[in-house]
Amino acid sequence: MHDHLSSQNDSGRDTLMAEHSAQRQALQQKLLKNLEPHLAHAVAGTLRSSVDFYHCAKETYAVTGNMRLGGMADLPEDIPWPTVAVTEEELRECDDLWEEDESGQETAVFPWDDAAQVYHYPMEFIAQIDCHALSGLQDYLPRDGMLFFFLDCGSSVLTSRGRVIYVADKTTLRSGTRFAGIRFNDICTLGEKLSFSLEAKASVTAPSFYALGQNPHLEAALGRRLDEAQRAALDDGSYDDPLSTLSFPEYYAWQLRKMDDTDFLPDYQGIARINGCGFSQHELPELQAASALGGDVEDYLVLFQVDLTGQFQWESEMLNIIIHRDDLAALRFDRIYMACDY
Repeated sequence: MHDHLSSQNDSGRDTLMAEHSAQRQALQQKLLKNLEPHLAHAVAGTLRSSVDFYHCAKETYAVTGNMRLGGMADLPEDIPWPTVAVTEEELRECDDLWEEDESGQETAVFPWDDAAQVYHYPMEFIAQIDCHALSGLQDYLPRDGMLFFFLDCGSSVLTSRGRVIYVADKTTLRSGTRFAGIRFNDICTLGEKLSFSLEAKASVTAPSFYALGQNPHLEAALGRRLDEAQRAALDDGSYDDPLSTLSFPEYYAWQLRKMDDTDFLPDYQGIARINGCGFSQHELPELQAASALGGDVEDYLVLFQVDLTGQFQWESEMLNIIIHRDDLAALRFDRIYMACDY
């Protein structure tokens, strides 16, 4: 049980939790309004102080360093587009990564590295987030700089791989249009991939209590605020029904794009989120991260979560990019854990 917490850990975790955010009180009350008071109090201790993202408009690349979903990244000049090394044998398994040249010979759409004897294919750019623009909505990200998220499309949904890049100085950014000609497959370049600018709003996220018995950290968090009889009711499933209703309405990205009014109280989920909660029918993604990387699961946060439906190479997955709060505070982004909801 993840039930023993030091006061120092409690203090560090406070910034991640919604009940400590004055600007989220209305949303928290709306989310918990149908629960009995003692259960609402217990659940309040598990709610995340999230930031949700919504599509604004199709990206024109007129602004460098804005918040963006998909397309091309505004990386500094000295940072090349992230790639993955792939052997010819591995690449042969993907028909859409080969084409005929002028002589009729089959050739890969990616460059060959003769020294390493591999091809380099580009990671898919997921999003770029302006930390300074979000500084008024949360207290756990860097105060300035940009975060870039990339996905290795050759990985699986259960063992996802990718890369997070942090650039502290925004003045070093250059327009992502310089990458427009990089091939992504036999019919598409990076410049042809769909991209949208993003709007961010403060939000609240409840964890999934679906598999409570396989996620002892959640059971312990609820139990700390329940009396003995209430903990017994939790154990025998008496609270399963009310706990299953704890989420705001969720839409696919293409549905959100059709919504005209963007000046709203965010009482439905965005297409992407910082410090949200992953879902699993078994151990939650955050618990999987703690098992793989070590430490207490309550110190992990979903640094970025995105609905990949309808815009990215993977068609219908919710991708979670997870980090330990100490690594985030130290600006260490080489120790992330990635998993998709399932």
